[in-house]
Amino acid sequence: KYIEKCIQSLINQTYKNIQIIIVNDGSTDNTLKICKKIEKNNNNILVLSKKNGGPNLAREFGFKYADGYYVSFIDSDDYVDSNFYQKLVDEIEKENADIAECGYKQVDENNKIISTYELNNSTINSNYECIEHYVKQTNTTNFLWNKLFKKSLFKKVKFVKLFASEDACALLQLFSQANKKVTISDSMYNYVQTSTSLCRKPYNLKRNDIIPAGEYMYDFCINKYPELASYYASFICSSAARCYAELKYSNIENKEKYMQFMVNKFKEYYQNTQV
Repeated sequence: KYIEKCIQSLINQTYKNIQIIIVNDGSTDNTLKICKKIEKNNNNILVLSKKNGGPNLAREFGFKYADGYYVSFIDSDDYVDSNFYQKLVDEIEKENADIAECGYKQVDENNKIISTYELNNSTINSNYECIEHYVKQTNTTNFLWNKLFKKSLFKKVKFVKLFASEDACALLQLFSQANKKVTISDSMYNYVQTSTSLCRKPYNLKRNDIIPAGEYMYDFCINKYPELASYYASFICSSAARCYAELKYSNIENKEKYMQFMVNKFKEYYQNTQV
């Protein structure tokens, strides 16, 4: 339903020197057929297929085939403005930065703008400021998709096998590798609010993955930036409380077991939430 518009927005970029890698992560509908048809007519498109394993493993799989100096990730139900790559490449090269980020728009399934999220134009010039900037969520987002990265940043990045907050786990590692980050206010990414995405479907146990994601990020900070770990203790507690509430009113079988898991995690990390 959305994949063709997504791919066409990449084909229609004003910046033409791009490689488009499409990872078919075990789709069961007509998606692969649509992708293969587009691939035939575009020599810069590569369609790959793998067994379903979630978004991070799909990114890891596709990344192995990336030939570019820069890498970005686009979600398959979203699309980008035609100048998305031109502006990000111009900024990242002008500043010799490791990461470039822009704002985004939330749009409905008819492409009508619901809201616009602009970031402030800024440049961050040190490694510690980059990681602190991300952990504290200062003029940035928890999304992989509105950013452009130097490919070299990924040498030490682990793609965690999770279905929720997996992008935050990758971003924490990427920002820890960066020495310079540039942000532009232009909102060039279109985040489509579909009813079928994991975060808007009725509660699915895959959403419980937000807790191990939080623990991964907490442990990462404890080992490298212990003074920042409390932010992820707070993340775990707030996520556990939200999941508990959603589970309570869900139709999940044996939901009491998962609710108790959320209570236990809240208690375990609450004492570590103080900055």
